[in-house]
Amino acid sequence: MNSLKIISLGNGGTNILNGIRKHLPQEVATASLCSDNGKIDEPDIDPLFPDDLSEVVLITCLGGRCSKIAPNVLKTAKGKNIECLCVCIMPFSSEGEETCRSAEKTLEDIRNETDILIVLKNDWLNEKYGNLPINVAMREMDMMVWKLIGTYINDN
Repeated sequence: MNSLKIISLGNGGTNILNGIRKHLPQEVATASLCSDNGKIDEPDIDPLFPDDLSEVVLITCLGGRCSKIAPNVLKTAKGKNIECLCVCIMPFSSEGEETCRSAEKTLEDIRNETDILIVLKNDWLNEKYGNLPINVAMREMDMMVWKLIGTYINDN
């Protein structure tokens, strides 16, 4: 297995990573980058990528303040010749037009910086699991993310 690290951004990404950590192989490193004020600077990003790292999986829920740094995180990885898989979770449409517009803008910036992009939509949870409490539906999303990442890990 190549040197792989899974990095989560923001509270949403961190919640997903926490939900799947127990399923990860022991040799897979993880890190979470989160900030209460949404401000994460370049010095916070560079240490995420040691010299022996060859692949990174980035998990982020778009629309929040921390997710806006995802393109910079990916750009840093690409600058170090690290292959990038990015899993983006789009906000619920009920979170508001401004949040959804911000998420779409960030997604476009991410497209330019990642090797593989997977986009999941939170609204799908309502369609598929609308009869479940939201915390249970979110665990279903966590497991979907794990299946995607697990397939990626096993194929590499």
